[in-house]
Amino acid sequence: MFFKRKVKTYLIDEQTLGDGRVVPLIEKQLFQGKFILAPQPVYEVIPQNMPNDEIYTKRINENIERIKKIAQTIVVKKQMNKVDFLKLAKKYNTTIITPSNETKSILTSGVSETTLKAMKFVILGELYDILKPDYLPGSEFKVTVTKKGKEFDEGIGYLDGGIKVVITGGAKAMGRELEVVVLGSIGTNVGKLIFTKPKYVEVK
Repeated sequence: MFFKRKVKTYLIDEQTLGDGRVVPLIEKQLFQGKFILAPQPVYEVIPQNMPNDEIYTKRINENIERIKKIAQTIVVKKQMNKVDFLKLAKKYNTTIITPSNETKSILTSGVSETTLKAMKFVILGELYDILKPDYLPGSEFKVTVTKKGKEFDEGIGYLDGGIKVVITGGAKAMGRELEVVVLGSIGTNVGKLIFTKPKYVEVK
């Protein structure tokens, strides 16, 4: 006798869809099954480092289309509060994919311990900590300079997961992608901070 393998269902909201880590993990089949894509629940408290601009909205829409091409997908368009969102998760017995423990805490605040134990979550931040590369001195990567730093010549960029990158001599490259070389990194109470310089000396 053959038994059908139960298909797993994942629930992903807009904030998570805007995270650059989620779609590559689906494309690499780390998450396999059905995907319910829903609007971001209305929170009483807004999670930190949540962007809200045209580039972010464009990324969300692009990621929805990418997921639709590779997996069975249900797109929910109705706006909902977090109670409705959690009811949706329970109805379809889903695993909720969320960016961070902070977002999970906001989403589940006020939920009973018994209900919380029955819920299933994947925290991208925790998974990324396991899989992410070490940014050792001398290693190279690309990052977009999004704003100026505290020093006159510093540029600031962010990697997926909110990792802050300080680029010495990168202030002139606002809005552009730079190849950078790692000088060092430190851990802070809000995450990793990476210090870099442009790979190429002249940044015009």
